[in-house]
Amino acid sequence: YNFDQNAIVVKIDPSEKGVQNAITDLVFEHQISSLIGGFDDTINEGVAYWSERLLIPSIVISKDNEIVKDKQFAFKVFPDADRIAEGLADTAKKRGIKRVGFALPQKAAEDPLVASFEKALNDVGIQVAGKYSYISDQFDSMDQVVRSIANINYRARRGDYWREYSRQKYRAKSSGQKFNPKMVVLPASVNVDAVFIPDNFKNLRHFVKIFKYHGVEELPLIGNFEWRSPTILTPYEPFLKGSFFADFVGEYNRVPSGLLDFKVHSPYFIPIKEASELD
Repeated sequence: YNFDQNAIVVKIDPSEKGVQNAITDLVFEHQISSLIGGFDDTINEGVAYWSERLLIPSIVISKDNEIVKDKQFAFKVFPDADRIAEGLADTAKKRGIKRVGFALPQKAAEDPLVASFEKALNDVGIQVAGKYSYISDQFDSMDQVVRSIANINYRARRGDYWREYSRQKYRAKSSGQKFNPKMVVLPASVNVDAVFIPDNFKNLRHFVKIFKYHGVEELPLIGNFEWRSPTILTPYEPFLKGSFFADFVGEYNRVPSGLLDFKVHSPYFIPIKEASELD
């Protein structure tokens, strides 16, 4: 089946009149036999409504079950958070991860994947070792999360600090250099095997920089679909070796061209043809 030759992809004005005009054109001018909605629920409501009126099967991509309630010709699909979570948990298990910390942006409070992933980790015997909330794009907030995960706490780890102090003082004396106490930094002490960060890749890059600043040299990170970005490949970041994420699109190189315009929904998404390089 050749999607590009047998399907018509159109951009619809997300208004009642815009949806009506678009569907009228598709049905009577192009004589389509089925409809697929997008991510906009205003459009999806119109698609479901007119599919009933015109007796044309339709599929809408939405979380809202009400859109297709009592409809005989409209059906709903949406990424299954449980399946995505299970895939992430299974991968973590195969990689020998036993403890996972959660670094959660405030918006994640409404993300069903967070609860699903926690349950999936518990199901495979992996411990959720701490949840830390932060405000996206606020460096200080993100830095505080990293400090918690890396246990950068001078009061609680005074012994570690003074051991590092003595070590650096001895090193400076041995090499004939002047010792500067201000240069003594408490070394990171990470007690998790990986960190789950369900945020866009721009903020992920910030986290990588903060982890490295605090002396964390290696730590697998786990993400969601928002990691789909050109910067996952370029520039190359060695710190991300061993990190992984799950997406709901599946194999990008099998997605019909023009079907999904992710940039409409997030500036961090990339075109399907670029994303296929990640497979």
